[in-house]
Amino acid sequence: MLDALKGCLPLMASKPSNTILKYFTALLGLRQPIVTKSILENLHAVGDSPTVQLKPDMLLDLMCSLGMSVSTERKSGDELASIARLLNIGTRKVYSQNKHIFVVKLPLVFTSLGDILASEFEEARFCAVETFKGLIDNCIDENMVSQGIDQIKARHQGVRSNPTVIEKICAILEGLLDVRCSDVWDKSFHVISLAFDTLGKYTAVFTLILCVGIVLLVLSF
Repeated sequence: MLDALKGCLPLMASKPSNTILKYFTALLGLRQPIVTKSILENLHAVGDSPTVQLKPDMLLDLMCSLGMSVSTERKSGDELASIARLLNIGTRKVYSQNKHIFVVKLPLVFTSLGDILASEFEEARFCAVETFKGLIDNCIDENMVSQGIDQIKARHQGVRSNPTVIEKICAILEGLLDVRCSDVWDKSFHVISLAFDTLGKYTAVFTLILCVGIVLLVLSF
């Protein structure tokens, strides 16, 4: 039945599509590889369709569930590659509809991509790098960096606060250089280099936020 939906879902109206999406979230909880594979194929079909309008919060919840499953469930290389590609397609769809709710979840997505990059599967690693590049290009903006700068200044004046989104992202990117990613440091450096290029004049601040973000995340545990 799920396989049959793959051809129908992109053609459905928004209301029934969103209803089906709700059931996908529940089905993912079964942790059955064959079910997860069919759901991934359906989500790819929806993500590739420019006409399907899904509720961004529901789609984001699905993306986050898939992302978190990377570290909690054993997956094949094909599954990891598919999830990495879907995080690229799906999150862009959410970002275009509701930037605010997506940005809050961006660190979780980056963490999931880091887990995929640290896997043993070359195709999955490649897909993770491509998704990293897409998210850095499209989702890290001046406003996000400015919020990080403002928080650093406030802390310097004694104000206590949680890490900002950009600080969390910087700490996650730094984590791409740890031992578990030693086999793919070339790819890690490529991702971090792109982050520096994207931030442009904020490169020095990015380095500072990177260091501060790591310290804050360590202290938060």
